[in-house]
Amino acid sequence: MVGKDSDRPWAPKQMVCSAVAGVVATLLVGFVWGDWTTSGSARAMAEEAAQEAVLEQLVPICVEQAKAAPAEDLAALKKEKGSWSQKKFVKDKGWATMPGSSLPADNIAASCAEAILKA
Repeated sequence: MVGKDSDRPWAPKQMVCSAVAGVVATLLVGFVWGDWTTSGSARAMAEEAAQEAVLEQLVPICVEQAKAAPAEDLAALKKEKGSWSQKKFVKDKGWATMPGSSLPADNIAASCAEAILKA
């Protein structure tokens, strides 16, 4: 008489369940504690790092353009309340317009205003 699948030492059903459990455990450990990432999150991290690198290079140019402006402009910037109005002020003065560009950049203006006010 043939016994049940569970009576055999390595039943196919048990092998498949064990393999699935092993895969799930590996994925959980890898993504949660092993710092694995998906291609989408890796792409997002790379884009964020690139934006930060661009800002790191362009904000000092903006700050230098602001320092070349009359002292009244810097004083007026310090009187502006709120980050949105400070960013608008920097854009309106043209400090966030980089050489070779005709339009100011929002992210540069915001970071530039923050850097000017810290100085």
